[in-house]
Amino acid sequence: RAAREAEAAAAARAREALQFHTWARHEDAFHLHQARLRSQIRIRDGRAKPIDLLAWYVSSEECVDALEMHEPYTYLNGLQAQDLEDLLEDIKVYKELENNANQAYWQDVQTIVLAELGKLRRLAAPDARRDGVHQAVADDVTQIFKGKTGAQLEALQTQIEHKISGRHDGVDVGYWESLLSQLKAHMSRARLRDRHQTNLRRKLQLLKQEQGVAPASS
Repeated sequence: RAAREAEAAAAARAREALQFHTWARHEDAFHLHQARLRSQIRIRDGRAKPIDLLAWYVSSEECVDALEMHEPYTYLNGLQAQDLEDLLEDIKVYKELENNANQAYWQDVQTIVLAELGKLRRLAAPDARRDGVHQAVADDVTQIFKGKTGAQLEALQTQIEHKISGRHDGVDVGYWESLLSQLKAHMSRARLRDRHQTNLRRKLQLLKQEQGVAPASS
């Protein structure tokens, strides 16, 4: 009898856990729907926040009629430090609510936002040396990253991380940390750019097929 009662109690706990999981999933879906609805209203009213445009971009990827001509990171242009800090909090909310959907997208956007915020903070720092580090990184980024493949950039990231973790005498950790941040952002931009181009080509091809301009691809 005791064994049966234990089994019944375990089964009841399992049912409760399943019910809670289902409820939590529905709760997240509801909040995500509400967040998207608020975003759509702000966009419609001409008072869109950066998170609204970023969320609309990724949610409309499967909508053929929604042709976004610019990469999503262009929505960050001109943002100030407080704007970027607010955006980081908004991104966290979407990452939690979307339950692993679009995680790669949000992670890349988050990486770029962090890098941009870091640049603004260094520029605002009164320490002249920090300004020097920032300028050195700005001067080096174009030359160091230019023309490198994804694999080469990943290898470079590993080298920089080893240099930072080694903490050897004479190593300017601030410079290398700043360079690493910019490298990660550069790689994130590249992934988002590739994603954008692939999606744009797919949508244009579908539109051409609908209009009878191009034959369906096999």
